[in-house]
Amino acid sequence: DSSLDKHKEDDEVQRDKVSAKNGLESYAFNMKSTVEDEKLAGKISDDDKQTILTKCNEVISWLDKNQTAEKNER
Repeated sequence: DSSLDKHKEDDEVQRDKVSAKNGLESYAFNMKSTVEDEKLAGKISDDDKQTILTKCNEVISWLDKNQTAEKNER
């Protein structure tokens, strides 16, 4: 049944979207945690640290505001 196939395909697309968003969100939080780790102090400049934290926060904020965004956006 083509209707059933369409629903299955839609489910797979939705699962891929959720997986991509979860992966990106996890990466951003892990990167923030790594950069804020005291063991890293002195290994990267404060400017680089701030740049990374700013980008991570932008990604997290974007994900929060764009729950229905497509996988290939941004």
